[in-house]
Amino acid sequence: MEWQETYSIGIDKFDDHHRHLFDLLNKAHDSCLKGCQTDIFGEIINELAEYVHYHFTAEEQFMEENSYPHLATHREEHLKFSQKIAESHKMLSSCNGVGSIEMIELTSFLMEWLFHHILDVDMRYAKIIQGEK
Repeated sequence: MEWQETYSIGIDKFDDHHRHLFDLLNKAHDSCLKGCQTDIFGEIINELAEYVHYHFTAEEQFMEENSYPHLATHREEHLKFSQKIAESHKMLSSCNGVGSIEMIELTSFLMEWLFHHILDVDMRYAKIIQGEK
């Protein structure tokens, strides 16, 4: 998954955050290609969960400061994603662990969600806040 300028929402701080999320998801994907070691994959998912929390908090604060009218809906999107990561982390921490297919499916889901979220949901708030409506 390669960052492209079409993913830029025009707010440098959040574009940098999104680039970092791409990097973490690429690390997760690469770990699957190298044999899907659950311990390494789990560390990456943990780092992703921490960074997602940081990013979502900053983004929501920015939207609140700029009176974004759809903040509640955006927060719900963030919550669903955070819950998916928490479920995945819990599954990885369980005694049974997960197999390579599950890790690849999780990585694919997270990548698809991020693409959609940036290109649709984040792009929408950026345009409204920047006055492009």
